Amino acid sequence: MNPASDVASAVEALKTRFPNTRDLYQEVCSLLFFEFGITPTQNKLYQLVKRGSMGVPGEELKKFWDGMRQRQKQPSFEHPSLPEGLKVLRLAAN
Repeated sequence: MNPASDVASAVEALKTRFPNTRDLYQEVCSLLFFEFGITPTQNKLYQLVKRGSMGVPGEELKKFWDGMRQRQKQPSFEHPSLPEGLKVLRLAAN
């Protein structure tokens, strides 16, 4: 199997599911990073999607990395077995 053609095929499938260009770029970022282990770049995104101006993939890539950083910073305490006292503390901290 050819990894480049696998990526291209997966992106083509996403194009039918995500008609909004910005949403598509976000999905392609996730696809590259999580499914194929490829670090998304502005140029790579534009080569694969070929929609919008060259600024759009850059903006969406920044949003993707910002979202990744935000999720990494915030621990999740939403566990069913978490004692009620800790849940209350978690809510008060926000």
